Amino acid sequence: MTMSLIKKISVVCLGTAFFGAISAANATPMFYNNSTDFNTAATGITLSTNGLDGHPTGSLPSTANGIKISSTNTGSISASPHDASGNAVQMLTASGGTAITFAFSTAINAFAIDVWDLGTQGPTTFTVALSTGGSMAYNLLLASSHGLKSLYGVIDTVEAFTSVTLTNLDFGDLVEFDNVQYGNGPTAVNLPAFPVAEPGTLALFGLGLVGLGFARRRKATV
Repeated sequence: MTMSLIKKISVVCLGTAFFGAISAANATPMFYNNSTDFNTAATGITLSTNGLDGHPTGSLPSTANGIKISSTNTGSISASPHDASGNAVQMLTASGGTAITFAFSTAINAFAIDVWDLGTQGPTTFTVALSTGGSMAYNLLLASSHGLKSLYGVIDTVEAFTSVTLTNLDFGDLVEFDNVQYGNGPTAVNLPAFPVAEPGTLALFGLGLVGLGFARRRKATV
């Protein structure tokens, strides 16, 4: 193996280790729009489900069982929702959009919720935003019928968040929210400021150092 080839391998190994460390530091929240993908991604995270039955009925804001629910417009908890079961949040979208926020007393890194009747008045944009700054906007077509249920979820295994804000832009759209899933799993919140490389990355890094050392020794003996 020539010295130039050894140097190239060393550079590739060092570059791979550096890229792996940067990727770990720059991981972003992952958003999900169906229960199968969310539940698969949440493997290893202990999830709790809150059906909102512990929240008193009436206008928002409402706080119970470590969850505070608030809205930027008319929102309430109803004991007789159109499509959800038990107590559920009902929100009528005002002109310009209406947001509802679920805030948690303890930071979490996984969240999902069932939503009914998005876009029944026309095409809409539905946004999921975290207290830590990550967000995802879904551009939805006019709903084909009433009573349609969808799930919106998010997982961030690097940085825990304390609230999730859901915003609907479809004016006059009566939307229902129920079955909040949330939980904690392994996160990097308490790790040192410098990213910790995975074992495979460390092995590549070590191989790169060995290659550099070998190349220098060959050069010294020539």
